[in-house]
Amino acid sequence: METYFATPERDSKENLLKDLNLLNSSNELKLFLDSVSELVIVLNKYRQIVYANKVFLNFVEADRVEDVIGFRPGEGINCIHADELEGGCGTSESCVECGAVKAIIKTLKTNKQGGEEVRIVQHGGEALDLMIKTTPFVLNDSEYVIAAFSDISSIKRRRILEKIFFHDVLNTAGALSNFMELLDDSTPEEKEELLKLSKLLSSELVEEIESQKNLMAIETGEYELEIEDVNVKQLLEVLEYTFKNNTHFLNKKIKLDPCDELVIKTDRTLLRRVLYNLLKNALEAISPGEEVSFGILNSQAESLTFFVQNPGVIPKNIRLQIFQRSFSTKGIGRGLGTYNVKLLTEKFLKGKVHFESSPETQTIFYLKIPLEMKQKVLA
Repeated sequence: METYFATPERDSKENLLKDLNLLNSSNELKLFLDSVSELVIVLNKYRQIVYANKVFLNFVEADRVEDVIGFRPGEGINCIHADELEGGCGTSESCVECGAVKAIIKTLKTNKQGGEEVRIVQHGGEALDLMIKTTPFVLNDSEYVIAAFSDISSIKRRRILEKIFFHDVLNTAGALSNFMELLDDSTPEEKEELLKLSKLLSSELVEEIESQKNLMAIETGEYELEIEDVNVKQLLEVLEYTFKNNTHFLNKKIKLDPCDELVIKTDRTLLRRVLYNLLKNALEAISPGEEVSFGILNSQAESLTFFVQNPGVIPKNIRLQIFQRSFSTKGIGRGLGTYNVKLLTEKFLKGKVHFESSPETQTIFYLKIPLEMKQKVLA
């Protein structure tokens, strides 16, 4: 069988049941595993589940251990990549970057404890941020790996949201403060330009605060959509002006492709935030002197497709994780940009977002949304 990473082979049903019976015979082990709050599974050398505690069974909505025996972790947790290849969890191209597979393999090979952060997207779109701890375990000369998963989703989201918010707000407020200090020693012409930029930065500051407020409402499911007429050309022109005058990107170029007047019905705030994030990511990815281009790719009977293009190719290991929550190439606390683009687009704007990245096309993100949204409130 084909594999990109871990071995695809599995143990026989007979041997799996032998392992289960052996582990079931240890009342002390069962009592201990059921006393902890983590999701705990015991794996054989083929990375297959041979025992699971009650917390894990409740999480995957299984009535008994026999319902999950023989599964691998991703198959039990319903990971979207677990069924991409015949070999199952651990064998697809996406599994190469999976923290769970890495930690389990490390413990199997070294007989030492392992630990990794794990980002899993389930069928249905739910994203999980977990911490896995793996420990070698021997019972009656049979070797196993105990894998314990802790949910760190709320902790990571809160930490990242706070860092993103303070980072962006402090940058904008700092630039605004610098402009105000320059006013005293400026000529009338310079003052006019500085006041114009200060007004723009003030608007950006309000936008960042509003964006944070909306983001928190979205995370808790309390955001109410506001469907209104949106002049697309005007929205794109404002974004172009915003970034052309953004002090962080003055040495980089941005170009809006010519487009016709077009009015759609959507949530202006969310559409602007999605496009803003895509443009900001693109500008951060290029070198001084390079250019980001964006605009409308096409308008069809019921949908509209935007594009954002920048020079350069995204490495494969990053492409595989780019829409995962908390993943970032910018360091700790900078990992909600592309995840939120996907969340806002698919869950709220009822659209789709995808990208391509190659030497021939460079890097292009596509955003497709309906011309007219009818849903008013999303709880």
